[in-house]
Amino acid sequence: ANEKALYLLEHRSHSKKELVEKISRTSSMEAAQAAADRMEELGLVNDEEYARRYAHELLERKGLAKSRAVFELTRKGIDRELAEELVEEL
Repeated sequence: ANEKALYLLEHRSHSKKELVEKISRTSSMEAAQAAADRMEELGLVNDEEYARRYAHELLERKGLAKSRAVFELTRKGIDRELAEELVEEL
């Protein structure tokens, strides 16, 4: 599970929820959660940084409305309050 997490993170950043979901396709949910926790401990997964970059992409590059950007962020596992805060900030 740790190797899968590193492989996924090598290609692009992921939210913690997204990482757990992808790892659990080939490992147990417990192993996937443990691997995602470990990646977070190592600083390889940071939901706030991920959300900030993704919100910027959604709003600036894709031109989505604020409400749609918040929806997309929460779909990726970002806390709704944080998503709303970041969208307003940007």
